[in-house]
Amino acid sequence: LFWQKNPAARWLLACSAINLGIAMGSKYLMCFFALPAALVIILQLRKDALRPLLFYAACTFAWGSWWYIRNAILAGNPVHPFATGIFGYYLWNEQDMIGQMENLHNHNIPNNLLGFLAAPYYAFTNPILLQHNTAHVLAAFYLALPLVMSAEQRCRTLLIPCLTYLLFWVHTSADSRYMLPVVPLMFVYIGSC
Repeated sequence: LFWQKNPAARWLLACSAINLGIAMGSKYLMCFFALPAALVIILQLRKDALRPLLFYAACTFAWGSWWYIRNAILAGNPVHPFATGIFGYYLWNEQDMIGQMENLHNHNIPNNLLGFLAAPYYAFTNPILLQHNTAHVLAAFYLALPLVMSAEQRCRTLLIPCLTYLLFWVHTSADSRYMLPVVPLMFVYIGSC
């Protein structure tokens, strides 16, 4: 957000990239945020985006690749425990993977456009999402969406990762714990309205 005010400050872009790289190296789910980050850079700089985009990607890769390299050396699979059909199994067996995938595909919210548009409603009707306060977070965020024009310009940019992540979340597990990476961004957006 600070980089948007001063695009010439490459150190801000580097700090963002390093933080994203560290996050990507600690949790696969954070890889999702590389796309919205790239989109923000492209939208901010338009035709001059290539060099900053490559710089961002290089910084992110340098700080995030260690985990994938470690997994490749240790397990023979850079994205262990996923992609077992390509790389085989290491610590988990086929039954472990089946159980994990069942958990990931436990749809608490319908996996369609209606589920995305009515996510707060479905969250309030699901006792687990309600108990974990996911329903309340979604309701507050969706209620703040119409206020987009009153939000500070750089905070409006937060809608890109928030909405794309929500779309991803609804179409995958819709599990409360996988909502956590985007909740701080939602709160910053809500607070800026």
